[in-house]
Amino acid sequence: MSKKTKHSTNTIPENGITQEQLVALVENICQDSINGPADFVQRLKGVYAQYHNEVAGKVFANKGQMIPFDSVDCSEQESTIINIIHAYLAGRIYDSMARTCSLWGKKLINSISIIHPHDGKNIYYRTRNCSKENAPTTPCGMFHTPYELRGLVGTARYSVPGFPSLYLTRNLYTAWEESRRANINNLYAARLQLQRPLSLMDLRLHRSFEHIQPENLPYMLVEYLRTIPLIIACSLKVKRDNDTFKPEYILPQLILHAVINETAQRYYMHPKAWEIGASDSSLETVDDILEALSQDYKGDIARLEGAIQEWIKTFPEGQRSIQSAAGYILNLMTMSKYGLYTPEQVLQINDRDWRLYNDIKGLRKFVRSGVDGIIYSSTRSDRQHWKDIDLNTDCIVVPIHTLDASGYCRFLSKAFRITNPICNSDAEVKVDLLEGNEYASSYFRHLEQALDKEPLFYLDEFANAALSPEETQQKVQQLLVKLQTICAKPQISDPEVAVIADVIRQLLSEENAPSLVQKVYPNIQLLSTAARKGGMSFWNFGDNIHNKTFAISNVYMGLLMKDVKGIGDGRLSYKYSPLGNANRTAHAVSLSSWLNEEVFELGGLSMNRRDIVCTIIDKDGVWSNIKNDEAYYVFSRPNALQLRVNDQEIVFENNPIFESLKQIAWELTESLKIE
Repeated sequence: MSKKTKHSTNTIPENGITQEQLVALVENICQDSINGPADFVQRLKGVYAQYHNEVAGKVFANKGQMIPFDSVDCSEQESTIINIIHAYLAGRIYDSMARTCSLWGKKLINSISIIHPHDGKNIYYRTRNCSKENAPTTPCGMFHTPYELRGLVGTARYSVPGFPSLYLTRNLYTAWEESRRANINNLYAARLQLQRPLSLMDLRLHRSFEHIQPENLPYMLVEYLRTIPLIIACSLKVKRDNDTFKPEYILPQLILHAVINETAQRYYMHPKAWEIGASDSSLETVDDILEALSQDYKGDIARLEGAIQEWIKTFPEGQRSIQSAAGYILNLMTMSKYGLYTPEQVLQINDRDWRLYNDIKGLRKFVRSGVDGIIYSSTRSDRQHWKDIDLNTDCIVVPIHTLDASGYCRFLSKAFRITNPICNSDAEVKVDLLEGNEYASSYFRHLEQALDKEPLFYLDEFANAALSPEETQQKVQQLLVKLQTICAKPQISDPEVAVIADVIRQLLSEENAPSLVQKVYPNIQLLSTAARKGGMSFWNFGDNIHNKTFAISNVYMGLLMKDVKGIGDGRLSYKYSPLGNANRTAHAVSLSSWLNEEVFELGGLSMNRRDIVCTIIDKDGVWSNIKNDEAYYVFSRPNALQLRVNDQEIVFENNPIFESLKQIAWELTESLKIE
């Protein structure tokens, strides 16, 4: 296969630079920089000066667009990057981190775009260099460093010491180059397939604009050019490769720190945002949270405002950004709800914070969005070496998202399926791996083809499949004890709710193989306690409820008791609680029927037990299931029941979906007691 011609030469003006030429220019500058000054800051300044000298008076030519280099002002980006390096070398690490975040906060780098890989099969590769005695034998051995072994994670260009990440390439040649051309006889390889979209910060020098709409292309090209100074600072060749500290790694490591920090901040949202869900409207989100908080604080506005201020203080300086903005908005909206300010005055008074808050369309959107990792171009591989293909040199780094005491990140272990590792034992390896210049006949492609035949596994799926019957039964019992221990607590926190969901998933997951429970109890049936639809089933009315007219909606919540009790001064308390054994018509059904039985329903929206478990796991930062987004939002709101008492809309005090999960856990444990 011959390479395609990118552009006809007659479409490029005399002073034009194509992307291919720009890539070569930048790569050469970064390579030649090792001959520059010993002082890294001076060296970087010299590189920037050389780059601007090379492109002065020229235009960037891409798909018929001509962008003058001189029209793209990068001076503030470059000075900010220089100041970041200065601060770091002077020992002001916190200052350098804050300045790194300011690259985005000040909109200096708009072109760090969030991309979602969309190239069909989404195949990636990972390699490990190790002796035969220490060779990996399972998919787990080819995944990221387990959390309990984080002490083994060292420093590299995109590696934060002590913080595990998953590193991938698009082909085995690039992986081999990134491994510094490791001994091929000790190089183990695995193939991974991405199962869901990832949000990746795009730091590639080689970038395709094929999927950009024509009307957006000029903007994207300008933003790509605005990214070049950052890419240069992250791509400089290491001058002293044997040194422990490499200044060339300062900026890429800080950027990875920023990604880790941004990911962690998704969990810093106000607890009420997790409980009630939130809409895509910022105003509505604030209103939802205030309504829920006002129930908690029983109209004590001073105490409510104090709680919000305490929440704001939990974020370190420089890391408050959206949380701080959301907090101030909550405060101002609180005052506006009680007549101190109108909503219009709130917007006017706090315009900057409101715009920051509104940019991400509400708390829930922020929890679900953000950056998962970084995609960048390899600085070691030569994509033009191969005559028959223009090789993809993309590399991906995704830091772990969940910090368990041991094992693998739940986010990443669900993001990818992975093969068993293979080495070259079944391959004829040439002495010169780069001989021939044709990738299709290279050793790398041979090994990729061998991996194509290997089955793909999820990590926990593989681990469960390898268990003996005795080990399977022991694991089921351990998970049940964990489930019962949490459910026995009088108060269960939001993180513990997510643990309940994950334990149920581990016990009952049946995506590609029999579940753990099915392996122990092949013909298991599970207890369904869901109430019949319609009517006032399963209400618990306490004392001191007088002169109240209840208007019942047609919202179905099949696993819940609705508790109503008087709390004095004519006021009532409304809470959901699990049914427990209250339904005397409970009956056993098959696992599939139990998982798929609707337990929430309203018009065209519904949720079954499987939806509840998966969606709560989603809210723990694992996956966002678009199918359930609207249903989760509707059924998790404090006013989800649409109950009216004396013509007033009623807001319940807890999340009906969380309480339903507790009933699902009760059904499961009771069913296994019967078994």
